Amino acid sequence: AHVVIAKRSAKFNPAFTKTGLTPDAGGTYFFPRVAGWRKAFWLMATNPTLTAEQAAEIDLVTQVVDDETFSEEVEALGRKFADAPNGALSGLKARFRASLTNTLDDQLNLEARSIAARCADPETMERLIGCLGKKK
Repeated sequence: AHVVIAKRSAKFNPAFTKTGLTPDAGGTYFFPRVAGWRKAFWLMATNPTLTAEQAAEIDLVTQVVDDETFSEEVEALGRKFADAPNGALSGLKARFRASLTNTLDDQLNLEARSIAARCADPETMERLIGCLGKKK
């Protein structure tokens, strides 16, 4: 997931190895990339229960919110994503994915081509001009 919001009361426990299983659903692929190899191995091998704040410290979750405001926070973020310029978030995700295999030079060239393509879009130019106008 790109964004994970957790209630402050949430608890996280991998529990796979203590039951004799190995992780599934891509856990051995994604988790080392999120938390780092050593931390991911330690967590999966020792099965500690993490608080929401501890999960945020290792980037397992991106934001911790109070239980009472959880629904409102999720709705606000959903609105923010829905209001994002057409193609901006999908382009961001594509650039991030490409960075996993690109060299820095390849990534910089991809970013330059992407910026040029986005600037050809009238909505992007309108938003850019509006943003620059607010800086006065």
